[in-house]
Amino acid sequence: MALIAFVADVHVANHKRWGGAMDNGVNRRATEVLDALASASKRAASEGADAFVVLGDLFDHTRPTPQLVRATAEALLAGHREDENMNVIVLLGNHDIQSDGELDHACASLALVPGIEVVAKPLVRQIRGVELILAPYQPGLASEWLPSAITACVGGRGRAANQRRLLATHLGIWDEGTPSFMKSARDAVSIGQMRFWCDANEIEFVFAGNWHAYQHFDGKEETASAVIPGTLAPAGFQEPDQNKVGWMVTFDTAYTQRIRRIPIKGPRFITINANDQDIALRVPAKEFAASRRYVRIRCAKKDMDQAISLRHMYENGGDVALIMLDEDVDTLVRKAASEAVAASNGAGPVADYVGLTEVSPPGTKEGVAKRLAEYRKAAQ
Repeated sequence: MALIAFVADVHVANHKRWGGAMDNGVNRRATEVLDALASASKRAASEGADAFVVLGDLFDHTRPTPQLVRATAEALLAGHREDENMNVIVLLGNHDIQSDGELDHACASLALVPGIEVVAKPLVRQIRGVELILAPYQPGLASEWLPSAITACVGGRGRAANQRRLLATHLGIWDEGTPSFMKSARDAVSIGQMRFWCDANEIEFVFAGNWHAYQHFDGKEETASAVIPGTLAPAGFQEPDQNKVGWMVTFDTAYTQRIRRIPIKGPRFITINANDQDIALRVPAKEFAASRRYVRIRCAKKDMDQAISLRHMYENGGDVALIMLDEDVDTLVRKAASEAVAASNGAGPVADYVGLTEVSPPGTKEGVAKRLAEYRKAAQ
């Protein structure tokens, strides 16, 4: 019997916005993400996992600092230290890759760490009766490179009796309910295409990183099932519904219900409109209650009293980094920033939009950013 745990889209980085204090080259927000990764690794080990698999985008960009790489290795191996039999496997994602060079990626040095296997090209691993096909992200059309990767690994070979065949990869999977702009992405395929390739190669389950919201395409044992675990640790307010992030997914051959979701605590970003009558929908589910929350309250001037009340409510939670925005001010500042980028001299648009005095020194990015920050702080 085998148990394999999957997480995806960790996006480790020293994110600057609300990054907090640095400690040995790792800021507070990166530490929160790494704590979530370590918790997932430990939980996988405690569940008896044979493998802990990261489905791509371990890092947020291709040049993490040595300090971040070291801290990431420590987090990945947190569970391995408790159970040395648990394999740690990292697939490359689109955020990890610098070029098509086999070693030109963010995870290159991790491959030198004992206990961590970095997968930069398609290969197969046999794990206690499970044939795990590992197909990392490749530049180009996913509809072209994925079937080629499967063929390279399987080569028309049938699945052995009593053996499970799984595919782990990094791409988007869409169905009829997916927004049209996501369907047209080069790194995405339809669930119909995926099932066609899987059924032809006797693949029963697919686990795919890349898209950040959890989704389960249940084949009901008639065709291949696919699972998108979603991002392990959201990186900002643009992320999807907070109850669709922060999951580890396990596949267990010992049970009929083979797929299980396990919540992993970590940072959460919540946007609340002060006049929203259904605020509860924007707050993480109960199992995430102890996670650090970055709460952004949007309000117009007429809703200021309600916003202040919400602010007190969330501040009393003790685990909230609160950002209060006035919609009018936020719109004004975003316009100013956009115009500043477009103009050869950023001082003029900033002064025009927000009524500031001349930026000093004139036209520099640092000056513009400083005055914008001062204005936003004063407006809160």
